[in-house]
Amino acid sequence: MGSKIPRALIQGLGGITALQYEALSTSPQPYCDSHVCNAEISFVKRHLRKCADQTIEVLPCYRLKKSSEHHQNCKYNLKGALSVVARESDSDLFGAIENARYELRLHILQNAYWESTKAAFERKARPPRPDTPEKSYSSHGKLSTYLKTLKQILELRNLCANNEELKELITLDHKGMKVPWSRFFFDHENLHTFLKYYPKDQYTIPLAINGHIDRIEQSSTQRKYHTLKLVPPFVSPNAQNVIKKPQPQIVVTTPDLATHFNPGEEYIFFGIWKPSISYKKTEKYHWENQRIEMYIKNSEHFIRCEEN
Repeated sequence: MGSKIPRALIQGLGGITALQYEALSTSPQPYCDSHVCNAEISFVKRHLRKCADQTIEVLPCYRLKKSSEHHQNCKYNLKGALSVVARESDSDLFGAIENARYELRLHILQNAYWESTKAAFERKARPPRPDTPEKSYSSHGKLSTYLKTLKQILELRNLCANNEELKELITLDHKGMKVPWSRFFFDHENLHTFLKYYPKDQYTIPLAINGHIDRIEQSSTQRKYHTLKLVPPFVSPNAQNVIKKPQPQIVVTTPDLATHFNPGEEYIFFGIWKPSISYKKTEKYHWENQRIEMYIKNSEHFIRCEEN
């Protein structure tokens, strides 16, 4: 298993990019350009891909041939990179490495998430609500370690040509239920599927949503509450002129914590969410606004994505 390869070695030409290869009049065999690897790779032509309800052009790239394998130390060997993460992680969240499938024990996260008070844990950890401000839902140790591990995985995710490779390697175990990566980590590419898997007006299992902050609003009724509105994905109307618009938002209940955020910054937010639906009819469209909301009051529930 490999990842997208930006450059390839071509006999007689040296290293060239996929855009340069596209301009060639012939189709010579490309090879992996890693100094420890000489695997045969394939050229993937530019093509169209439907993402949510829009169609985007995917630029040409190189991929590992199905009949070939990267060297175990090749930087494009995603399976090997995940093995390194599992070996070097100080977390016990890597529960199993079997048949190239990496499993995170999601129930450990849920236990850690609610370890803040014995009473909350004995009540089987009802999700934090805005009407219980006296409760402290901070968590330490395992959850913090998890966020470190999650960031490592997300760095590896950037090596993938698309998310399919990572989805094949990583699953999460939630009380015996296998949760694929695509139902745990949401961003612009799959946020439109959120309500397919998690019913409205019900709390979810611990999940991660990645996005940029669009704006920050202060509550008119609860002055200390600030709501982080994430940039929603682009969604076109369907055949019935219905626009199903995911609208992720994070309610920050600690005033000092709200000062850490700025519009335009990208974050990964982790925790328990509650989706809801409201409807609006205009002259041209019917809107189905899918609000996906989480309350937080400490810094254990987000990671700022640093620019490369």
